[in-house]
Amino acid sequence: MMERLIRWTFEVSGRDEYQKAELNKILSGSAVLVYWLLYLGMFASLIIDGFWTHYVTAGSMILVIIALVWGIIINVQIRKHGLYQIEAANEEDLQKIYRRINFQAVRDTIIAGISGYAGWSLVSFAMSAQYWPTIRETVVFMVVFVGVYAVTTWRYRRRQVIKAWEDN
Repeated sequence: MMERLIRWTFEVSGRDEYQKAELNKILSGSAVLVYWLLYLGMFASLIIDGFWTHYVTAGSMILVIIALVWGIIINVQIRKHGLYQIEAANEEDLQKIYRRINFQAVRDTIIAGISGYAGWSLVSFAMSAQYWPTIRETVVFMVVFVGVYAVTTWRYRRRQVIKAWEDN
């Protein structure tokens, strides 16, 4: 189905292996770009709503929902196919990988924290019209959400490192 959709949208068939490989590079690159542009648009939309309209618009809600669902689907597929696994050749390589994992966990936690706050605000506002969560409720939710997300992401990624020099 995806090949038919690509052929219908871009009028490129990708019949030989070279065309398929080049088309996959182009489409995967554009998908990553669109993913980040979607998040930037969502954050900009939420900021604009907060400063100028003082309520969350339907467009912002839709952007938050699309960004969260798309991110969840991508992460589930990456984990399902084992793409987070990294092989360390030696102890020095292992330490470099752990530093990169620490940075990735912090980056992902910041993005998830902002998205989680937006989702938390939207859900609580949608469930009780014209009521925004109190500071206490928000702080408790965010500390628990961000803490659990950060620790589980960090632990999962560190467990995916394969130490090639050790016997299994």
